[in-house]
Amino acid sequence: MLTAWRDEDVNDLFVLFSDPRVTRFYDIPTMQEPEQAARLLAGLQQRFSAGTGIRWAMRDRDTGEFMGSCGFNCWDTQSRTAVLGYDLMPEFWGQGYASEAVSRIVEFAFGGGLSCGPLMQIEAKTVRGNRASERLLERLNFRLFDDMATGAIEQPDLKHYRLLQPQRFGELVLN
Repeated sequence: MLTAWRDEDVNDLFVLFSDPRVTRFYDIPTMQEPEQAARLLAGLQQRFSAGTGIRWAMRDRDTGEFMGSCGFNCWDTQSRTAVLGYDLMPEFWGQGYASEAVSRIVEFAFGGGLSCGPLMQIEAKTVRGNRASERLLERLNFRLFDDMATGAIEQPDLKHYRLLQPQRFGELVLN
């Protein structure tokens, strides 16, 4: 289940991002101090308050145990595009939790549930070599897009994926 952040989540965020298995394919260094997690949580809450992004805590439905997070790191209201992000504690890898959460927030975003209005496209980036994340995105119909056309050459360690809103994709094909 996806929930708002709680103050006590700072400890779980530290456990998550102090694990080198998690940060191996992430754009932040492995955390060394709990204060780093406190700053991250404050930043996530500030993004939400400012209306520039949202990140939910992922929890086990039965126990409420923290599992990870997912959401939209930022969005552009003019182009109606958002950047997807997600992470998961290693003990929950390979069980479909990330796929389920990402699928739900994609549907929510395309349906107009975000404060920025309905999205037309969602982008995601993976660190090259993160096959689990690449497979997750591909299963959810995200498509790898041309690094040359997107300026991704400046980020050669990343793969860029995009998912168009289904109705918009239909309009583009028909016209």
